[in-house]
This record gives sequence, structure tokens and C-alpha cells, in this order.
Amino acid sequence: MKPSLRVLFISALSLLLAVACVLPSGSTPQSPAPSNGGDAVGTIVAATLTAAAQASSGNPPAAATESPENDTIATMVAATLTAAAPAPQGNPPPADAPTGNLPTGVLVETQPGSLALYDVQGQMLATYAIPGGQSIGWDQIAIGGPAGSGQPAPPIFYTSYDNGGTIMVHDGQNASPWVAAPNIITLAGATAQPVIAYSLFLSPTSGYDTRSELYFGTLSNPPAQAVLNQINADGYAIYPLAVEAENGQPKGIWYTTQLYGIGDVSYAPRRGLYRYDCGSGAETIVLQPTAPQGDISPVGISTDFKWVAYTIGSDPTLYWQPTDGSQPAQSAGTLSPGSLGAGDASFSPNGLRVAWTTSNRTESGEGIRYQYFVQIHEISQSGAGYSQTGTPLLPADADLWRIEWLDNDTLLAATWNTPIYKIAPVSSLLGGTTATATPFLNGSYLAMAYGRP
Repeated sequence: MKPSLRVLFISALSLLLAVACVLPSGSTPQSPAPSNGGDAVGTIVAATLTAAAQASSGNPPAAATESPENDTIATMVAATLTAAAPAPQGNPPPADAPTGNLPTGVLVETQPGSLALYDVQGQMLATYAIPGGQSIGWDQIAIGGPAGSGQPAPPIFYTSYDNGGTIMVHDGQNASPWVAAPNIITLAGATAQPVIAYSLFLSPTSGYDTRSELYFGTLSNPPAQAVLNQINADGYAIYPLAVEAENGQPKGIWYTTQLYGIGDVSYAPRRGLYRYDCGSGAETIVLQPTAPQGDISPVGISTDFKWVAYTIGSDPTLYWQPTDGSQPAQSAGTLSPGSLGAGDASFSPNGLRVAWTTSNRTESGEGIRYQYFVQIHEISQSGAGYSQTGTPLLPADADLWRIEWLDNDTLLAATWNTPIYKIAPVSSLLGGTTATATPFLNGSYLAMAYGRP
């Protein structure tokens, strides 16, 4: 018997004894002709056991039909069931659920020109000294190999603006040019493999059209030419989001188009999601660029490429669906007070949860400030969800901007100021209770590291 069912059963027996003490006594009739008191006891037992069974199965109790004589006792039953009903809990992963590809480290910028790779316990694995003391953004860097305790420092690719724009490779000891990249927009890398993709902005040939190109290559084989070239009249440029690779060779580039040169926004406008096949050159539309409600903006892809999260127009609702379209889109509804949309979604390694942020924009004498809120939901639409709406999840001075999964029950919260926090356990937040935000690393978040592809 489940614990919740056992508790309700005991409550029923206790209530039964209490009621029996106040019911009229008398001789037992020879023929089955129970009194109103007997009817009431039977109703209590039946209603209690039925409700208990339904509560344990997750189904709402069915309404009982009561006679006027039983109103008082029925009220007692309802009160007992309400008090004994278990609080909602976040669904624990099935016992046989895979853990997924768990991160093994976090790359941070400790100060401009100094990067450090830490394991998930906060122990330093490697450092990278960037020539010239350049500061690097999270969308201008990728880890190009496996990372973990006892392993050599993985190579990193990063953007340098020296010599008109160059993608550099750093092996933990020295940095060297990998390929010229003038007017680079962004770069993205494959998980724990030396494969990256990047896009460049090109001057328009006429008018104000936005021209952009897509490239990909490996550590030992930099690209010689672009594989895609687009001209967009609305100012959108190619923006790679993720790279699919196998045995160190590129398989597919997942990209969107993003409004180029935009600033002072929470989430840059995007349109559609596409997969470029590195072998055949074929393109697949994963998400259409627009819908009747507005542009479809992808904001997160799972590391196994099975799930994509997106928003539509300015609506702060987050949607998620399998990338192969095998299931319809799901959403958590509008969970947050955020008024500027939603973004920066991250799927848990086991693919059972999704976390993202929403934001508000405020103006004061100190200038414009964006405030971000944490949102979490189980992939199942009927599962539990969490929205940071009232009590701050992080200290008041922590300026949250991005979240990632450190494991299947722990979030990493990146802030514009230090430190980076760990939030755990997520299952408690989904269960309606609290989690602990613990200072984890000092520095600016750059990328998650993995021990295997």
C-alpha cells in the first residue's frame, strides 16, 4: 500500500471509530435493515477509501452523493481528506531513466584575458591566458574536446578581433590563429569534439540588405569557403546554435536567423530553425520562421538534438517539442511575471526537464536594468512546474541572466556580476518547497564542458 493511501486509510478508520461513538446504539437486527447511522458509516468508509485510491493514482476524487442526514459527517470526511491529501511533488525520474550526458566542467572568465576550467565540484582543471587581455563573450567561444579530472586541457576556439577578426585556438599553453574571420557574428561547437561552425556578416551589395555566410570545420581542417550564403531584406543573419558531430567529424549545423546588430534587448529576435547536413548539403526546416501570432524564435536545443524550445512573437510563453516533429508542441502556459518574452532555455541531461528565463525591463536614474526570472517545467505538460514570482531565488544583488543544468537536479545560475550560483535540488522547487542557492564559482560564465560527445 502506498504511503499516501496508508495515511488516508488510517484516517478513515480513526474517523469511523469517532463517528461510531456518537451513533445510536441498539440490538443488531436479524434482517439487513441498517439505520441512518449505519448508512453514514458505510458512506464514510466507501468515500474515504475511494478518495484515497484516487488520490494515490493522481486522479481527483469523484463527488459523493450525500443525504441530508449525512451532511455533518460528510463535512468531516471532506475535511479529513483535505488535511491528509499529499502536497504535489515533482515527478522523480523513472528508476531506469538514463542520466544523459552529464557536464564535467564549467569554463569561466575570471577576469579579462584569464579563463579557467573547473570541474563540477569547483576544482580547477585548466587555465587559459588570452593574449592582449581580451575579454570573451559566451557566444564567441567553444570547447573543442573532452574535459575532466586527469585529462589534458581541451582546446578552445574563441574570437579575437586582432588582424580584422580571427578565430583562435588555445591548447591550454599557447594560442594560435585557426582561420581569418572578419565581421564574425557568432560561433558554436560540437559537444566535446574539435568541430565548430560560425557565421560572418558581409557588406551589402546594394541597399540595406543583410548578407551573411555559414562556415564549419575541424581543428585540423579549417574551412576554405562558405557552405551557405543568404541575403535578407529584414536585417536577419545566419546564426548557428549547435553543431552535430560524430567521431570528430561534422554531421549537421543547427542554425536560425537572428536580427543583426541589435542591442539593448533581453532576447534577440530570431526566425525559424534549420538543420544543414554537412554531408549532402541539404537543409531541413525544423521550425518555420513565422506563425500567425508572430515570428518563431528558437531559444534552446537539447545536447542530444531531440528537443527544441521556442517562443512565438512577444508572448512570454515557452513551447517545446521533439525536433523530429513526432509529438505536438507543449507549453507550461505563462508562468512568469516577465513581460519581455522568454529565452535561454536549457534541457536537463536526461531530457526530462526544461529551464529558461523570462525578464522585465525597468528604468531609473541609474539607467536601464533587465531583471530575469527562473522558470522550470517537466517535459510532460501534465508534470510539475516552477515559476520564480515572489521570493527571490538568488540574493538581491545577484543579477541573473542565464541558467544551465549542472546535473539533472541542479541548475547553474550565471549572473552579470559574480559569483555563479548552484541551485539545488530542482525537484524541491517542482514539489512546491524551496531549494538552496549556493555560491559556486567566481567569474563570468562562458560554456559547459563534457567528458564525452
